[in-house]
Amino acid sequence: MLKKRLIAVIGAVTAGLITASTAGAADMWQERTIDDSYKDWTITFSSDVSTDALTETPIRVATEDGETLYVEALLDASNEVTVLPPADGYDPGASYELVVPQELHSEQGTALKEKAVLPFTMEEDEEAESLEALELGAEQKEVETFLGAPEASGVESIYDYQWDIYHEDYAAYTQVGYNDDREAVGFLTFSPDSPEISEVNVGDDQVDARDALGEPLEHIHREGTNYVVEDDTNDIFHHDGAYHWVFYDLAQEAEVMAVAVIDEAAEEALGGFYGEPSDDLRAGLEEQSVAQLGAIRVQHDLAPLGWHEASTATSRAHSKDMADGSFLGHAGSDGRGPFERLSDDGFAFGAAAENVAYGTAAAVYTNVGLMNSPGHRANILNGDLEQVSVGFAFDAENRPFITQKFLTPR
Repeated sequence: MLKKRLIAVIGAVTAGLITASTAGAADMWQERTIDDSYKDWTITFSSDVSTDALTETPIRVATEDGETLYVEALLDASNEVTVLPPADGYDPGASYELVVPQELHSEQGTALKEKAVLPFTMEEDEEAESLEALELGAEQKEVETFLGAPEASGVESIYDYQWDIYHEDYAAYTQVGYNDDREAVGFLTFSPDSPEISEVNVGDDQVDARDALGEPLEHIHREGTNYVVEDDTNDIFHHDGAYHWVFYDLAQEAEVMAVAVIDEAAEEALGGFYGEPSDDLRAGLEEQSVAQLGAIRVQHDLAPLGWHEASTATSRAHSKDMADGSFLGHAGSDGRGPFERLSDDGFAFGAAAENVAYGTAAAVYTNVGLMNSPGHRANILNGDLEQVSVGFAFDAENRPFITQKFLTPR
């Protein structure tokens, strides 16, 4: 009597579609060369895959030295698994093995006859073209040849892309956003020493910006809706197929504090005025906020603030309290103030301060808005405060509520 076996067939994912193959299963597991360091692998099984078995005996990727990389395997359909790449992608020129363990079995208990192994190699990088300036549409390898490796990568944004953040030198602070094709679709700078991304630079003024980019927009179009965007702290210009956001420091005679350039398609694809709330977006906005505060401080000849990550939960809790209660204030719904919350959560401090805000869709809007409010500005630029934590929360209308806690631990 013939025994049924679970059979695994692998296909390549291109633009979200499985590329079918007419080759036999054995041929599909022959060595391959890939040119996408963030490649997904899709494996189609002959029967429904047991979710428990997928958790207990996970599909893995191993380096040629035998090191197992952390990869996530998602059960997209009952018999189809997508293996995502490691967070930092596959290294150029490196060889790997995608391993499906023999112990993986179907919902009916049918196992593989033997483990399935797909050897593959990430092809070597071609020498990247040399950029003279940051340009939308540039490939990630070109940008990294120009800027080097970022200090943070894959940081979630309100747009349909993620940020890489460069802040080893806060005096040249830069954020670069990449789409799924690893092409640059967004830039943000906070320093006159940052690479040039626009005809307008940090340190110029509002007159310079309007002379260079024309009349600012009164509204912005996103997915069928026009949003009014007039604000005295920033101008938005539609220029050369991109949106240029220019942020001003009103305390410095409308000097340009920050500049963002966002690809036209990426900006207009944003659904609504705010991003779609998620834990990843919350963490991404918090990380950007802390990093940007460092750049702002350095521009005012102060040391950047350290990230007091331990008190992030305290900041988040107050933001959630405000979001749930639809209020903005330093006193919580239980009557406790910012210093009580820190003390009650076990943090001793010699000095502390708190900023709160709401309704600012991205971290840069929050930080620029607070810098244009005298009391909040004083907290950000207080040289006696050494560390900061930031907590975001979202209300039922997706509006962010933000708490910044500044402190000098004791």
